Amino acid sequence: MALGDKIRVLRKSKDISQEKLAEILGGHTTNIGRYETNKQLPSAETIKKLAKYFKVTADYLLLDNPTTVSTTKIKDKELIGLFEQIEEMSN
Repeated sequence: MALGDKIRVLRKSKDISQEKLAEILGGHTTNIGRYETNKQLPSAETIKKLAKYFKVTADYLLLDNPTTVSTTKIKDKELIGLFEQIEEMSN
């Protein structure tokens, strides 16, 4: 699946508009449309923002068959919260 297709699927899974995603990323709606139609590639900074917002890896976004994407689903909400706190500490 192409990068733009992944962005579109992820955006729709969050049930947000292109306008809202552009607002979240600090960009323009036009760019989101171009990303989703594979007419423009997002910058490295935008890929980082996309990965963080959608809680996926940059590898997932960029690679056809990412080997680093975990298929493990953590169900413990307290543990997820702790991981999120640790992630925020590194920013």
